[in-house]
Amino acid sequence: MYHLGSGTGYRGLQYLLGVMSESEATRWEYETLRPPRDETQKEAEDPKAELNQLGGDGWEFVETIDYEGGGTKYLVFKRPAQSDEPV
Repeated sequence: MYHLGSGTGYRGLQYLLGVMSESEATRWEYETLRPPRDETQKEAEDPKAELNQLGGDGWEFVETIDYEGGGTKYLVFKRPAQSDEPV
């Protein structure tokens, strides 16, 4: 089981979605990065190179998905969806 970390507020997101009409809303696509781990399940490497690559490709970090007992399972990124790409 996992839970969302302490990123953007859910209530704020609900409000923005309620205020924006469907034609005004930005369509997003998402990407995840699993932090590298060693045998002890602790972060083994600094993922800076992968993070810089994602940033260079237009991805913005928005949230973590954490293990229930602590620790980061995934880093979540978003960017505006291209009109010709499926979401």
